Amino acid sequence: MVYIPPLTPWARARHQCAKRLFAKSMECARNPAFFEEGQVPDSFDGRFEVISMLAALLVNRLQREGRAGQKLSQSLFDVMFLDLELACRESGIGDLSIPRHMKRMMAGFNGRLQAYAELDTQDAVKRNIFGTVEDVTPDQIAPITDYVLQARAFLDGLNYQDIIADTFEWIEFKGLNKNETHKIA
Repeated sequence: MVYIPPLTPWARARHQCAKRLFAKSMECARNPAFFEEGQVPDSFDGRFEVISMLAALLVNRLQREGRAGQKLSQSLFDVMFLDLELACRESGIGDLSIPRHMKRMMAGFNGRLQAYAELDTQDAVKRNIFGTVEDVTPDQIAPITDYVLQARAFLDGLNYQDIIADTFEWIEFKGLNKNETHKIA
């Protein structure tokens, strides 16, 4: 993946905003509760799925903000895949294999964008988050599905200015039972 740094001041500002949004999403995705209580596989694929879920929710929200939001969502996509490419390289994937891995991950992410924008969130969670797990039960899927629905509603309720000013915190996933509620961090 060839990276061309933004040249204009507004493109650099958009890139910096995308980096902050991605860092915030990565911090949320590193929450051990996703992998312990949420039972997401603690592997490269499982971690990719969690960050993809959060980034897809954020990109879908940004794309509804007209041209400025669409450009920011593209910058977020670029920042995310530059980071993932570096992670692949650090994990020992050879230079000749990187383009194939990146192409596969980008295609997967585009599918997740559509899946998390649709109304059948439970099916999206089952196919993506738990795609490598055999015999997944609805009880395993429910906490992550609830989180996706709550995070989507939370992002929908945010003002675009709050998103680009980086004044929000992701809803914290705690793997809670149905009697408890998620609180905003």
